[in-house]
Formats: sequence, C-alpha cells, structure tokens
Amino acid sequence: MSAPEGGARVRSPRARRVADVVNDVLAPWNLAVVVPPLVGAMTTVPWSRGLALGLVTSLFVGVVPGLLIRAGRRSGRYGDKFLHERRHRPRFLAVVTALVVLAGVVTRALGASGSSLVFLGVMALMGVVAAVVSRWWKISVHSMVVTGSVVLLTVLNSWLVPLLVLVPAVCWARLVASAHTPAQLAAGAAVGAVLGAAAGVT
Repeated sequence: MSAPEGGARVRSPRARRVADVVNDVLAPWNLAVVVPPLVGAMTTVPWSRGLALGLVTSLFVGVVPGLLIRAGRRSGRYGDKFLHERRHRPRFLAVVTALVVLAGVVTRALGASGSSLVFLGVMALMGVVAAVVSRWWKISVHSMVVTGSVVLLTVLNSWLVPLLVLVPAVCWARLVASAHTPAQLAAGAAVGAVLGAAAGVT
C-alpha cells in the first residue's frame, strides 16, 4: 500500500488506537447502514414502515459496499478497507452511487416517503461529487458522510444536536491516521453539511 496522501503524523500509540476505533465505527458504510432506517422512521407514517424501507436501503448502500471492499481486499485489488490509494476510489464510488440509485428505485416501488427519496438523491449526489473529485484529489468521504448524516438528523430533530460532535471526532481521527490533509477533511465536511441540510429542509 502506498503512503497516505497528506495528514499529520501522530506517533502516540494511544491516540492511534482511539483514532482507529473512531475510523472503524464511523466508517461510511456503517453510517449507511444506520442512518437510512432512522431517516425513514423519522419521516414516514407509520414509522415502522419507514424503518423497514430504510433497512432495505441499508442493504444496498451499506452492507453491499462493505462486502465489496472485503472481497476486494481478499483478492488483492484493494490494499486496505478505507481505499487510501486514490486511484481505487472513483470506480468504487461510481458503483456505490449506482447502488444508491437502485435503492431509490426499489424503495420508491415499495412506497418510500418523499423525504426518504430526497435523502437517497442526496446520497447519490455525494457519491458523484466524491467520485469526480477523487480523480484528482482525495476529498474525505469519512468527513463528508458523517457531516451529511448528523446535519440531516439534527435538522429533522433538534434533540440530536449533540451528534454534531462526531464531525470533529472523525476529522481528528483521519488526521491521526495520516489519511487526509485538513483541506481534504474541510472540503468533505462542507459538502456533507450543505447536502445534509438540503435533504433535511426539502
């Protein structure tokens, strides 16, 4: 695996262990499993229907991408689970975007709410932005997805504002992992914030 593109090197073993946990727990595919059912339940009547359709979305946009990365690592195509090598990212992100679109088609046929479909549209747009930018620059998908997710959730329910602390936590963890520069993290967070807010108010 080639050296990470940018990012401050932190040598503290304890900091690195904590950062690894944050990076793993808040990985984009994990959030893609958890957030859709929450959004579905919060925007659909009855909430149980939204939860069920959100779980269908989770299968397409969270579980399948995670399995694809695992298969890629086993075959030797990918050197690590976060695709630190930028050349691997555009094609993978294009596949993820196609899976998001497919999830939208399936859940729309099953009666998903308009808000849930808008959310999927925003997810697809995130995938497009990340795929295009990653051809030249390694924008942070971690910061983009976590920011978009928590901003959307807080717009839907103000009681969830404390979740915003996850944004600096992820940015710190990615810096400790030497995975991104501050600019790449800030750009990802900015895109996520704009798209998350747009999904929440639509």
